[in-house]
Amino acid sequence: MMPTQRRTNFSSILKRNWRLRFRSNINLPTVRVRHPGLSQVTLSWITPLLLLVSLLLVSGALGCRRTEPVNVKVVGISMAPLLIGEHDLIECGRCWIEFTIVDQQLPRDGKLVCPNCGSEHDRKSSRPGSGDFVELELLGPSEPLQRWDVVAIARDDNKNYMVKRIIGLPGETVQFIDGNVRIDGRLVRVDPLTIASSGLIAVYRFDHEVSPLKERFTSFKPNSRWTVDAQGLFYRGSPSLSQTGQDDSSGKVGSIDDESIDWLVYQHRRCYRRNTDRFPDTIDDFYAINQNLTRETHAVAELLVRIRLDSSSRPVVHLRVHDGHDYQNIGFDFLRHYVVFEHQTYAFPESPGNPESSDISVSWFDDQLAISVNGHNVVYKSFDRIDADQAVVDAVSLGGINESFLVQELAIYRHVFYDRGPRANQSAWQLGDDQYFVVGDNIPISRDSREWAPQHLTRDRIIGKVKLD
Repeated sequence: MMPTQRRTNFSSILKRNWRLRFRSNINLPTVRVRHPGLSQVTLSWITPLLLLVSLLLVSGALGCRRTEPVNVKVVGISMAPLLIGEHDLIECGRCWIEFTIVDQQLPRDGKLVCPNCGSEHDRKSSRPGSGDFVELELLGPSEPLQRWDVVAIARDDNKNYMVKRIIGLPGETVQFIDGNVRIDGRLVRVDPLTIASSGLIAVYRFDHEVSPLKERFTSFKPNSRWTVDAQGLFYRGSPSLSQTGQDDSSGKVGSIDDESIDWLVYQHRRCYRRNTDRFPDTIDDFYAINQNLTRETHAVAELLVRIRLDSSSRPVVHLRVHDGHDYQNIGFDFLRHYVVFEHQTYAFPESPGNPESSDISVSWFDDQLAISVNGHNVVYKSFDRIDADQAVVDAVSLGGINESFLVQELAIYRHVFYDRGPRANQSAWQLGDDQYFVVGDNIPISRDSREWAPQHLTRDRIIGKVKLD
């Protein structure tokens, strides 16, 4: 029986990017054209150039106009977790995460580790899944390309395409330093508004389907009011003084030194077989999909935290994060609807759909910090730093003061840690006038511009752009 085909919905990528999906050509994910009503074909008898020309003729747009997008099937894992080919699925019986496996990354003993809680599983408990299908927007030779675009590239065998992400543009010098991209010596900053499609990898999460793990959270305050159970993270506060007029709690919001805050600290565990057994530990650039890959990982300090909480009691909630250099305390006042950051207040509107539920998102990537509440961008700040980021074991903490509230969902993500890799023979890549630098999001296994140099990718080999919205 063939697995059910489905098209990738990128609006839900943050929800599903645990999956560990693989295929035979694990280093070069490809896309295959599908014709409506026909079985999958690889078009081994026609070159990508002839395919492009024929589609242009059919559409009457020969030259520079776009044709209609074509549906393509992803094969391979070098763009994981954004795009992944066929795979099998395992549901963890402890935390209820569903993760993905493939034959090419199975350990010899067949034991697989849940990337969320670390429990072991057997291949026999898996069920068939299906690979991603996306739309490929075919491009004319003069249509512009931008950094972070995901593109289809003609392979030398002309049978199908590679899928990679554009990092460097013509004339630029590309470097990977401390996990970040530098162009012509300057740090490239990812737009916080498009971070979901530019390479996020799940670190830990729980929600209404996935159980939280008690051992991942601790409070160092005597008689802490925090409890962790199947419903989430519950802070049992006292009646709000701020709402009775006896006290103005706004003075407490955003004050990292306020001893009245009851902190609940997230403790990370590296959930793979060759870990150091240290707990808690710093978050690293582990890829759950690469379970059978042996390599030295890098500590990661740049993260994104998303929280959904029951705010019906109009609580004051604190989030303390370490941005790689300093601890940042962010206060959220759901009675007055404002955020306090660095002693400044920023207003946000009440959630229009469900006023009793609120969403918080805080990210710190590329020397910038962004805060949003209920989908509204509230705070943005950039930093001008020279020193490299330093990861800490207590990078994320939640704090309560007076009112009770329930954290119903929490997810932590990291960005791609850009590394030269073992096959690169240089530390900087200079591009010519018609050359592009591309990599796969699955940095440890992707074969890309890092090792193709000095034969860099030229514009005529880029056939189209993968639609990510």
